[in-house]
Amino acid sequence: MNEQVFMNYELDLDPKSIWITAAPAPDIKASFVYLQECGDFYSLAKHYTRRKSGLPSYLIECTLSGEGFLEYEGHPYPLRPGSLFWIDCRLPHYYRTNPEVGIWHTLWVHFYGANSADYYKQFLSFNSGSYVADPASNIHITSLIQELIHISSKQERNAVDDIYVSGLLTLLMSECLKSLAPRNVGEGMPESVRDAMDYLMKNYTTDISLDDLAHRYNINKYYFQKLFKRYTNYTPNQYLIQTRLNMARELLRTTSRPVSEISCDVGIGSVNHFINLFKRQEGMTPNTFRKMWFNNQK
Repeated sequence: MNEQVFMNYELDLDPKSIWITAAPAPDIKASFVYLQECGDFYSLAKHYTRRKSGLPSYLIECTLSGEGFLEYEGHPYPLRPGSLFWIDCRLPHYYRTNPEVGIWHTLWVHFYGANSADYYKQFLSFNSGSYVADPASNIHITSLIQELIHISSKQERNAVDDIYVSGLLTLLMSECLKSLAPRNVGEGMPESVRDAMDYLMKNYTTDISLDDLAHRYNINKYYFQKLFKRYTNYTPNQYLIQTRLNMARELLRTTSRPVSEISCDVGIGSVNHFINLFKRQEGMTPNTFRKMWFNNQK
């Protein structure tokens, strides 16, 4: 028996608003990310939605004009033109039109299934844990939602349409991640961050702390860590661990040296710690990874 989702809402919408409900086949829902609902809402002053308990769904909503408001995980977020939010609807949430503005035009999509949870986690990681983003451009995101609305409004649909919709949803999630990149990566990266990346790559076998890097660049360590993550999506320590594991994978694939030696060679003194880090990254032990590659060599 499904749990009841407790919610209340007021649909204060302009008649030109579009609301599409999808009904994908069970085999699509079992294997693919699938569409639940999508829409193009011209919400008026009294429009709101409040859910108090779990709805198995993710919601991406883009503000085109006007202004809305989101309350999620105890934090308020203003929703202005160009912004988007992505939330897990299993947690309580509340969003509405800003009544002082009186209009909130949005494109939105509810979806679930497959690896949508993994994309969601990456979005939060890339967006510093925030559920609301202000991408440099959301034109591709809004275009994908409009295509989803167009395809889903067809009166006659088949399995191919559902698979195509699933592909569009995957592109939508990927585009949300990609839209954050211009702010985080690329031109404008401080020289200290570029140099630190190079320094960590060349000296990954040694112990390098955040204090060491802060001293090297004569900068506050907490500020430097925030700056480094903004432009690389990793903290300095995460970047160092990633570099070490990349080198370890190469040694596991190309040599027969013991795992304990490889652990030391990449700068991780405790072999148990190395194995745990590797399992967390790859989903398997170093020895299993090695066997997989050796057994599949041509």
